[in-house]
Amino acid sequence: MKVLDVIKLACAYLGLYDDFKTYFEPSTLNQEIEEENVLPEQIAISEVVETPIQPMPEEKKEELELLLLSINNIQQKLLKEIPLITKEKIKIDTNKIDFLNLSNNHIRIINIKSKNKKLDFKTFDGYILLNDYFEYPIEVEIEYSYFLPKVSNLLDIINLDNTVKEHTLALGVASEYCYIQALFDDADIWNKKFSQELEIDKQKIRNFIIPKRNWR
Repeated sequence: MKVLDVIKLACAYLGLYDDFKTYFEPSTLNQEIEEENVLPEQIAISEVVETPIQPMPEEKKEELELLLLSINNIQQKLLKEIPLITKEKIKIDTNKIDFLNLSNNHIRIINIKSKNKKLDFKTFDGYILLNDYFEYPIEVEIEYSYFLPKVSNLLDIINLDNTVKEHTLALGVASEYCYIQALFDDADIWNKKFSQELEIDKQKIRNFIIPKRNWR
């Protein structure tokens, strides 16, 4: 998901959208909220027509930095709630796989397969070494847990691998933003909503069950 879309939705929750809408893409978001009396999370941000983002004046940059900080804070909390696990296919020319070949910042390699066969491997500082030998090149599927890099601008992408909904993350951002601003009552309200939505997301997750080890 896009940082821009999460920020837009969080701003709608916080009542900040009018302050920033000039610097976002033109949107019918507020008009739909007023005319249809619907919640912001019911409006599909992806349906908004996109145009280049306008330059932001200095007085708005500090507030934007707080929103970006709020995203980074809530990402760290998510790691404690939901282990992010993905599967990635890559082609290799040797039995040594550099971690830099992975798309995400890995935490732990869970398993590696080739043609549905599990491969024996060991991890070292900076790389994986396969104990099986093949006629290279071959394609392998690597399953691993990962952490999210910090976001720094509106054009960054948050790779949650379809585990947490956009509006769930935006609720968490709203809560973190209020905590930073010392609006503790509001923060607690948004945090409760965030926790409720996160529980719903967690119930829908099926791919985050790490296989049990077969101890020998």
